Amino acid sequence: MNKRKGFILGGALLASAAALCALAYGSVAFRKNALGTQAVAYNTLDFDMRIEKDGEGDPYYQYTKSYGDEGLVLNVTGGDKTDWHFGIANWSFPTPLGEDADYYCEFVMHVDVAGGGAYESQVVLEAGKGDNVYMSDFAANSTFTISKAFKAKGATTGIVLSLGALKNAGGNNVFNACIEKFVLKQGGADGAIVNRINFQNANGFTTKWKASHDASFCASKAGVEELIYDFCALRPAERALITGDFQNLTGTVINEPAGEASSEMKSNAWVAGGGNEAHAEVTVKSTKPEHSRTWIDLSHLGLAAGKTYKLSFDIWKLTEEGFELITQPLKWTAVENRYGFFNTPGYHEQEITIPSGGSLWFLAQLGNVVNEISVYNIAVRSLELDIDGKSSIIESVRYFANRYNIELGA
Repeated sequence: MNKRKGFILGGALLASAAALCALAYGSVAFRKNALGTQAVAYNTLDFDMRIEKDGEGDPYYQYTKSYGDEGLVLNVTGGDKTDWHFGIANWSFPTPLGEDADYYCEFVMHVDVAGGGAYESQVVLEAGKGDNVYMSDFAANSTFTISKAFKAKGATTGIVLSLGALKNAGGNNVFNACIEKFVLKQGGADGAIVNRINFQNANGFTTKWKASHDASFCASKAGVEELIYDFCALRPAERALITGDFQNLTGTVINEPAGEASSEMKSNAWVAGGGNEAHAEVTVKSTKPEHSRTWIDLSHLGLAAGKTYKLSFDIWKLTEEGFELITQPLKWTAVENRYGFFNTPGYHEQEITIPSGGSLWFLAQLGNVVNEISVYNIAVRSLELDIDGKSSIIESVRYFANRYNIELGA
């Protein structure tokens, strides 16, 4: 398979050094190499939903999850259990100093309900060894931080933010919560940053970057460092929307033969190629293309309604037999609402404008043939991220990183 190399951004770096305004988020610790260059690593981690289910497999909480300009938004419309039955978790967060080493972590967030008494309306933080932290003295719609000092349990430590005890004035589990960022530090609250996750979407970060970039009255190295750290701390999928890098498809490919498929038909799908290749195969065919459906779910990217994106990808097929690849805003959508239809191998690109309530899904169909296809090198990049129509956000980030001797992606 002849695959293209990684996306390379063209264009010159910014010709002029427009100033960045300092944003006060607290101190940022950077590592320094032998040359004295400040180095900041790209975040590669994320949190999954922790949603407990009953004996029949039904979740105890009803909610929707999305990524907005401020962060991860959870809209909970009902629930009937305790705090630990719902929230977000990373059960194997790296703690590189090993067992019993001291760490400190914090979440910055806000909710639309006020805190109450014990076990009435509260947020719970669990991390490593030591007792949980319970917070119930927060105001509605005001940013607050919940933090914990803890000892690691080993090379990895579970970190859980439980929200199941949040209740509205009527005592019901109905609320909105927005989680803005997560920070892990070595030692204590003043220790060096080990990892940080910025939960806002690409649009939210670029809006902040542009606002600071345009504020030429305020030049601050500290502000530049903090904004660049914010960029490096973005979730990988959101950062890829800014840089045009390939999206990781791990966990997003669904194999779903149609109910009308013949009983003899055999098809499957999987992720290969280091996580950026979705592969579908039919070994025994049915009668219609739609009898073998492989979905690639990119609805987690936080694509903003009304915004335009450039989508590019490669298709490979094993034989000359036919296939269908469809790009569309939802898993199920009317034909007239689809973004595009493709039935030839090779490199493809298109511009898509996201409708209200829409996102991005791929649908591969080859149920009436014996064949294999791969969809790989999927890149999605916003076409509305340029500064004054000249340089892209990533070019601007690289310019200021170079200006202030900051090494990206170390």
